[in-house]
Amino acid sequence: MANPQIAALQLQIAALNEQIVALQADDAADDAQIASLQAQVAALQDQVVALTENDESDAAQIAALTAQVAALTAQNDALQQQIENMTQDNLLDLGSMNITITTQGENATEAKFDLPSGVSVTKQFPPSGELTMNLGLGLGLTHVRTQGGGGGGGAPEWVPEGALIHIDLVRAFNAQDAAYVDGTGVVAVDTLLGADVNADAYWGDTSAYSSEDLGATGLIPATFVAFIGAARTLLTTETGVSVVLGLANAGTTGDGELFISSASGNSAMKVTIGGGAPGTASVISDLPGADDFFTGNIGIDPFDTNDTCKVGFTIAQPVSTGAVCANGGVANTDSIDAEDWPGEGEEFVAAAYATAEIALVSVTIYAPVSAAALSPLTTL
Repeated sequence: MANPQIAALQLQIAALNEQIVALQADDAADDAQIASLQAQVAALQDQVVALTENDESDAAQIAALTAQVAALTAQNDALQQQIENMTQDNLLDLGSMNITITTQGENATEAKFDLPSGVSVTKQFPPSGELTMNLGLGLGLTHVRTQGGGGGGGAPEWVPEGALIHIDLVRAFNAQDAAYVDGTGVVAVDTLLGADVNADAYWGDTSAYSSEDLGATGLIPATFVAFIGAARTLLTTETGVSVVLGLANAGTTGDGELFISSASGNSAMKVTIGGGAPGTASVISDLPGADDFFTGNIGIDPFDTNDTCKVGFTIAQPVSTGAVCANGGVANTDSIDAEDWPGEGEEFVAAAYATAEIALVSVTIYAPVSAAALSPLTTL
């Protein structure tokens, strides 16, 4: 594009030259006037030369900058193409990071990113939503999605299907998410296991939960551990529950006992587990001064040292039935007579687990009661 300043100067020079030519043709013209016009032309020509040189310099700079822009654009295009070609697995491999996605109720899902640096980043977003985060890897991780749905948006994969509450104490030992409540999502273990004075009244000792009592096979509490919060509410409900216990035998003849006790602390329904070859599992009504009481038994084979098993049981009201099964076998089910029901009409107020050498691996609570469902629920 022509420089407008140069064009204007050239017009002035042309006009002055015309005047000079006219004066030179006039014999009466003043030589001094001609010389003055020639000097003006020379000055204008100097300005044209200077402007032309500046234009050439600017053009060179523009050309150099244009080349740089082109090179940078090409690099950017190449990088964008590399990013587009990378799969999600490629992105995850760059940082060797762990991503945990858990439900937090009907309207939110939580994504936890454990980065190689040891830093954890936690973000919440709606079900079926999309989360975009810059993880300090020079790349953006996008399109982290969840599927919406009922029951708090869906349970984590480690929770058995249909469970209202699930506690996995091996996961707790390994510092992983380990407790789940339907409609709430993942919770801390110590919101479901802890201390309860009502349980203490029946057992005659002090209940407590401590992570120091966890081991590779589960929980062996120092005294005994009470169910609290949502777990206690479900276990003491008037309509009854179906429960599956994961157990590991650390001793040849160890024993474990889960009880659901009445308000007075004088009676309870108990599920007892005994180690041995074979082991046993029983549902028993514990009544003060009773000569006869309800009991339902089943064998567990094998359940000797280092063996594991799953024991399922049902305690139901107001139909009043008790059932117990092990490792997916057929449940032993029987009616609990009115005189065998604990507490003489008292409500259940506490639940706990006590043990000698039989570790509590997991607890899964279902409702409503379904004795027929116990066998498939406890299949190893």
